[in-house]
Amino acid sequence: MEGSGTTGDVAFDMGDIPYTGLDLLSGFDLVADEPEGEYDLIFWHPPYHDAIDYDIPHPNNLSRCPSLVDYLDKMKLCMANLLSHLSPEGHLCILCSDPRKDGIIQPIHSAIIGFNLATLDAALVKLLEGRSRYFDYGNAPFIPIVHEYVLIFSTSK
Repeated sequence: MEGSGTTGDVAFDMGDIPYTGLDLLSGFDLVADEPEGEYDLIFWHPPYHDAIDYDIPHPNNLSRCPSLVDYLDKMKLCMANLLSHLSPEGHLCILCSDPRKDGIIQPIHSAIIGFNLATLDAALVKLLEGRSRYFDYGNAPFIPIVHEYVLIFSTSK
């Protein structure tokens, strides 16, 4: 998911860094379509299940998966697809979170690690710069979710 294009803006600002941005909104379906080429770095920021409905009427819209199981099945397909386009020394970075649904945390980052599709090289905890409404998703009077994870994988080991 390309989102607002921040990664492309950073690549442009840093100079001669090739960038490819793909998104369901622009017609690219990561569940069913193959990206072209090989990449040293892939940064993927998928929807956090149904925490925000991105309102794209498509059967592979990850924000509209009817269940967590369906969401994780599609996430695994997407991750495998991206990993198959890494260069031999490349890295896949996934920005993810563990949103609440009905007051229960959905451990998405743990599920992604548990796919065992690649070597986990690092797991970074990133504090949220600006809290969005979806981090209060569900009945969560105790402690709000104020962080995300950046999971960094490689296939070279």
